[in-house]
Amino acid sequence: MMRVSFTQVYTKVGVDFPFSWKLQKYLRDQISAVVKSSAKLEAMGAPEELAFYISARSGIQSTDVRGPAVSKRLKTVEFSLFLPFSEAARTEAFPEKPLRELLAGVREVLAVLEIDTTSYDKICPRIVAYVISNKAEFTDYNS
Repeated sequence: MMRVSFTQVYTKVGVDFPFSWKLQKYLRDQISAVVKSSAKLEAMGAPEELAFYISARSGIQSTDVRGPAVSKRLKTVEFSLFLPFSEAARTEAFPEKPLRELLAGVREVLAVLEIDTTSYDKICPRIVAYVISNKAEFTDYNS
């Protein structure tokens, strides 16, 4: 099992999603439970953590994946996921559309790292359904 973490970093005022810290923790717990290392990842210095930095960007149609940044000292491999932002996605379709984009970006990274995505693909529909049914817990419109 590989530790997976999520952190939100938004660089433009008003271009963000109201994902709460509880969502980050839920994603960490669920995805860490099914992600295992790969030979490609081990070749990067046997990292202990796969870190995802979530951000948003206007003017893109799909998730823009950047990385990897490798820290052998911290034993991390980091990727930035820039989710497509529109005011409609932030309100009307939230949290489903940006959450699906986020999960697709994570899957893209796992595939690039040659990590088996079988278990990941199985849990994604459950993650989306659970988050949508518990929307109030996983969103923070006060930030």
